[in-house]
Amino acid sequence: MQAIARSTLALPGLLLGLCLLCGLTSVQAAPAAAGHVIIARGEVQAISAAGEARDLRRRSPFYAGETLMTGTDATAQLRFSDGALVALRPDTEFRVDRYRYEAGGGEGDESISTLIKGGLRTITGAVGKQDPDSYRVDTPVATIGVRGTHYEAVVGAGLAVAVWQGGVTLRNEGGALNLGQGANYSFATIASADRPPRGQLQPPPGLKAPVDEFAPGGSDDPAGEEDGGEGEDQTAADTDATATDSGTADEDRQTSESTATTTGTGSEGDSATADSGDDTLVAPVSEADTLDAETSLDTTTDTTLSGTTTDTTLDTTFTVSEPVDTVSDITTQDARLSDTEWQQLYSGSHLGLILEANSATQGMRGGRAIADPAGSPVFTENGYAPFEPEYADAPIKEVFRRGGAALDALGSHTVDSNHTVYWGVWNGNPDPVIIQTDATDPDVIRTSNKPFFWATLQPTDPAVLDARSGVVSYNNVIAVQGGGSGGQITAADVTFTLDVNFDTGAVSNGNLQIGNGAEYWNIDLAGQIKGSFADLEIEPTSSVTVSPSNYGVLGEVVTGFTGNNGEVLGGGFLLEAQGDPGIHAEGILLVD
Repeated sequence: MQAIARSTLALPGLLLGLCLLCGLTSVQAAPAAAGHVIIARGEVQAISAAGEARDLRRRSPFYAGETLMTGTDATAQLRFSDGALVALRPDTEFRVDRYRYEAGGGEGDESISTLIKGGLRTITGAVGKQDPDSYRVDTPVATIGVRGTHYEAVVGAGLAVAVWQGGVTLRNEGGALNLGQGANYSFATIASADRPPRGQLQPPPGLKAPVDEFAPGGSDDPAGEEDGGEGEDQTAADTDATATDSGTADEDRQTSESTATTTGTGSEGDSATADSGDDTLVAPVSEADTLDAETSLDTTTDTTLSGTTTDTTLDTTFTVSEPVDTVSDITTQDARLSDTEWQQLYSGSHLGLILEANSATQGMRGGRAIADPAGSPVFTENGYAPFEPEYADAPIKEVFRRGGAALDALGSHTVDSNHTVYWGVWNGNPDPVIIQTDATDPDVIRTSNKPFFWATLQPTDPAVLDARSGVVSYNNVIAVQGGGSGGQITAADVTFTLDVNFDTGAVSNGNLQIGNGAEYWNIDLAGQIKGSFADLEIEPTSSVTVSPSNYGVLGEVVTGFTGNNGEVLGGGFLLEAQGDPGIHAEGILLVD
């Protein structure tokens, strides 16, 4: 009986111990949440590695290993425990591959995620700031690493990236490209995993700059927070008093570092509601281009910067009505240009002019160029003059290369330490000049066996020209490299004069005379300053005489200002007798 009693008395204790042990084991095994949902609009789910789905709503936790998905008309905003903020576009899949964060910067902290499809905008948190190598977002075509930043990425058939603050590094099998702080570009596209990232000067379609506006106001709902927000997954306001997982905002740091400014006030709790219809990510951004771990999404800090009171809340609204579904939607990538050439072309300041002999009806070509003192520059043509508004974003139509053509002439003139003009002649006979005509296939070309006259220069800053005054006459011919039906044309064969009124921008009293064998060209010119150019028109009084006949003139004369003060005009002429294309003259012209 005593033994039985002893066993009976021991059983509850044994069961209690086992239960406590099981409970302890259960607590120890529970994974820490990577973060929680701030806003969930529409169908938002988390899919576990085992394929189990659960609906997400405001304040729902999410974990490493889960894939977060938004429906066709859904959006979500997430806050990671290190303070990182992520806004997901509709129809997005975002997997949290590995995540670890200990407040104060624990060894082994990391944030590794994958954007499978769709788009996101994010402000990185403490993990990315402490050790940029520990932060990464993978995509099907490239990896995005950060140097502390606020950026956006969209995956369609390719990848489009925009950096709004800080910097990122894009890397894939084709190469690597830095964007943002300290780099030449803030925007890029990638066509595929083996194609190098291509920097762009403007945001790709579907990526819009953060707008400085606020979503319609709402109201705090403490009661909803008490009950865990049940039924309020459509409410944008996250008024959790402990919304910052790792502390309160450091207002001194916000005051000293903030450069992102808007003209409104209000915290997240009163700046966005479910009924607003906007997809907003509201957060302070610092000049140091990271969010500190203690920076609160709900904290709005009024600061004084350069004597102006500003509000550091940044409303980064998505434009979700412009999905990026195809590579053609997101890229101006040009297969005719190497990565190095692309960067030289769009980060350099050179403009080029190239003209094909006896082609006045086709017109001159030119635009952005890669200068080469050795005589093999690269020229591009997009159909617009540099002073036309369409020029900045228009895709390249043609790329001109020397190919196997002989270099018949090469010259240069140094205007000042910042401006040198190079010019030359490519002789396409017998080996032709190459013109690449397809942006997707560099092997699609046309060739020409004609001579090509070309020049490259660095244009004068238009602001410098705007600041000049008075009337200046350009009438001293520095150099001419030309030819035509009458033979070679040199400076000795040419006179030129042009009056430029810097007060009104008018260009008048222009005249170009060329004596070329039996030909005598008399070209009257007038026009207007546009940007860095004297935009000229050939007057109806112009003529070419080949005794005993007299003809009108077709063609154009193009000149641009170069030098620190616009003291030199560089350009070219491409002329043809009206009614007789066999009579022609073309060449490069430099005057001061």
